[in-house]
Amino acid sequence: MSEENRLIKRWLFDIECYPNLFLLCAKNVVTKERRIFQVSPLGDDRPAFIEWFNNEVEEMVGFNNIFYDYPVLHHALMVLWNMKGRDFCSRLFKFSDGLIKGTKKSFLKDNQHFRKQIDLFKINHFDNKAKTASLKLLEFNLKMKNIQELPFPVGTVLEDWQIKEIIKYCDNDVDATELLYDVTLPAIELREVLSPKYQIDFTNYNDVKIGEHIFISKIIKKAGEHLVYDRIETDRGIRKVVKNTIRESININEIILPFITFREEPFDKILQWFKTKTIKDLNGVFSEIPFEDLKILEPHYRVIKKNGKQRTLNVMYNDFQYDFGVGGIHGCIKPGIYIPLNDELIIDLDVEGYYPSESIQFKFEPAHLKGVYSEVHQEIKSERKLYPKKTPENTSLKLAGNGTYGKGGSEYSPLCDKQYVVQTCVNGQLLLCMLIETIQIEMNHTKILQANTDGFTLVLKKKDLEQLRTIYHRWEKLTGLVMEEACYTKMIISNVNNYIGVYDNGSVKRKGLYEYKLELHKNFSMLIVPKLLEKYFVDAVKPEEAIMNHDNIYDFFKRTKISRADKLHGRVYDHLGNIVSEEDEQRITRYYISGSMKKNKETKQYDIEGTGVTLIKEMPPLDPKITKKLLAAYDKAVDEEDYEGTLDDFRILSSKIRYSNIESEYLCTVCNDLDKTTEEFIRSNIHYQYYIDEVYKIINQIENE
Repeated sequence: MSEENRLIKRWLFDIECYPNLFLLCAKNVVTKERRIFQVSPLGDDRPAFIEWFNNEVEEMVGFNNIFYDYPVLHHALMVLWNMKGRDFCSRLFKFSDGLIKGTKKSFLKDNQHFRKQIDLFKINHFDNKAKTASLKLLEFNLKMKNIQELPFPVGTVLEDWQIKEIIKYCDNDVDATELLYDVTLPAIELREVLSPKYQIDFTNYNDVKIGEHIFISKIIKKAGEHLVYDRIETDRGIRKVVKNTIRESININEIILPFITFREEPFDKILQWFKTKTIKDLNGVFSEIPFEDLKILEPHYRVIKKNGKQRTLNVMYNDFQYDFGVGGIHGCIKPGIYIPLNDELIIDLDVEGYYPSESIQFKFEPAHLKGVYSEVHQEIKSERKLYPKKTPENTSLKLAGNGTYGKGGSEYSPLCDKQYVVQTCVNGQLLLCMLIETIQIEMNHTKILQANTDGFTLVLKKKDLEQLRTIYHRWEKLTGLVMEEACYTKMIISNVNNYIGVYDNGSVKRKGLYEYKLELHKNFSMLIVPKLLEKYFVDAVKPEEAIMNHDNIYDFFKRTKISRADKLHGRVYDHLGNIVSEEDEQRITRYYISGSMKKNKETKQYDIEGTGVTLIKEMPPLDPKITKKLLAAYDKAVDEEDYEGTLDDFRILSSKIRYSNIESEYLCTVCNDLDKTTEEFIRSNIHYQYYIDEVYKIINQIENE
């Protein structure tokens, strides 16, 4: 069967439920044919649905469909299908509402699905709190022409015209799902290759879960399932239970590598501090530390207070601050542009596969996997070298090698042993400090620019490059780790997480606020800013010039993100500040800056330039009870001289509906539906100075340091 023939039965779909409407909209991934099935006062398409479902569908692609859409469909087919239309819709809505509110749960296994489900929500790991993203946010990021929210509240008994609007809305969501599907297709195809290889259906596994499973499968193949699972007999039969290592405490002194030593006091003090610590958990270990616990570090740490404690564990060495934490070591020079002189180089050194390599070299392992864990890491590393980069085999082994460290802190994983996590990160940080100290003792004229988790960047004289290599090769021989070297011709640094690095081959590394090729869950608002920053810092093109030649209008767009408890209004004010008109806007609204509205200090009136609305967020009153949070807000307001009233005044103020201006002093044009405007109009309407000013805010921070 050809690939196209196989995919001809793969359909994108979305479901909407109301008390008098069941709606399923679908679109074929190959032919782009659309199908709409409803049960409502406008008609009953259940017979047509069954014919389509039985004859044309083998795979269904959705967004969060495993949690919601498919369970609704399954319940409809198995329990309610033969009911009269009115009862069918009413009962199905109650089931749907229960899923959303959490009062009902569906525990359908994959083998209970009548058709294979491909869930883009799970594949992209949007079910992770750190990466969560709604379809509406993704519509913005994917540059969808029409960003549309549900037009009528859930639970509305719909009129005929409203049903037609819901059909348009649902169809639009299917188009959004298609955009996400197109982006996710390489990941889907990877899972199709890996599933038969490892004899498990990876279809809806995220990358981390795939990596964990491959690693565990190799442990089982090498040493047996008993290392990772216990089998427990229950009333329902034999059940597998995750086996891991849970500890009451971790003595850090016992897990520091014996050859780690320092020659100078600052780093030696941090080593001694670690050796005094016994911890019970990972959270807060290296933050909010009582000052009495830091006496051993005096006077070599910088005091940073938070809630009466030290906010970060750090040490100062040669006027550079090194921060220590579970996520690794971090440090950065002050913001600026760093270009090596004619006799200088900027060299970036990173440890190759740092955390897996530590496991291999030092036998850092979860206790219950002793003797196996590090060997599997070594086998994966060796096997990966057999396959070209970006092949399914290489990619799967990369996932397996990189995905295990984080699971060491999860008590739900058979790879869990928090001592292994602490051992890996603490030794990793200290080993880098050993190398940094040696370089700065034995080499003159070196300057550290930044340190970040698995490496660091420094400036040195060209004539000293071979000496640097001699030093880190000596460190490699001591540790068994391998260092990777790169050369920058320029670095633009805001901080350790926000910088541009220009490699000697002309390619550019972007981090943080300078990135514009973002992961899908991030905020794609105003990408014109990082692009203009790169033009300025790398190509020496001024923002005023570059912005007028910029050809992508989507890069000017921003979006709101309003909580369900809040509302968003678009207001038009006159020169006196009176509201002329007001319209409700979507919680997730796409807009661009199209004007300004600033108060004139002399006339006390507003100077209005351009057109647009003022976006106002309406928030409910604060909790009327005097809580610690409320008192802290009051105290802060008084401390900052932003509030001169009494606490009773503040209580009254906090009991009122609150308003916030999304873009203070600026006017916005909402453009959720781009079919209702033109690119030419948008270009003529953009308030370019706003974006230029945003770019210069960062330029000035860098250049004025």
